[in-house]
Amino acid sequence: MAEYTLCAVYHRMIASQLSREQQLDDLADIEKEKMQDMITLAKSAANEEHGIEFGSEAFLDEWRYHIGQMEKRIDRNYANMYRLKYRYREHCQKVAARVASNKETAKESTR
Repeated sequence: MAEYTLCAVYHRMIASQLSREQQLDDLADIEKEKMQDMITLAKSAANEEHGIEFGSEAFLDEWRYHIGQMEKRIDRNYANMYRLKYRYREHCQKVAARVASNKETAKESTR
C-alpha cells in the first residue's frame, strides 16, 4: 500500500504543478489518471493489509504522511518540483511498469 500511495501523491503533486502552468491541462489530466490508478491500487492493498474496517484509515494516514513529506521537500513551492521528479519519477515509473506487466500476465492467463 505504501508504495502505491507514495506514487499516487507524487502524481497528484505533478498534476497540480501542470494545472498551474498555462495550456498544460492535457498533461495534468494524464497525471490525474495515473494518480487515480495508484489510489485504486493503494486502497485495495490497504484493505488487504488492514482489513476493510481499517483500510480506509490506513490509506488516509499514509496519504497525509507522503503529502506532508513532499510539500516539505519542495518548501511548499511548486517551482521546486524538480526535487520531487528527481527523487520519485523513476521509482514510480517502475511501479507503473510492474503493475502493467502484472495486468498483462493476468490477461494472458485467462485466455
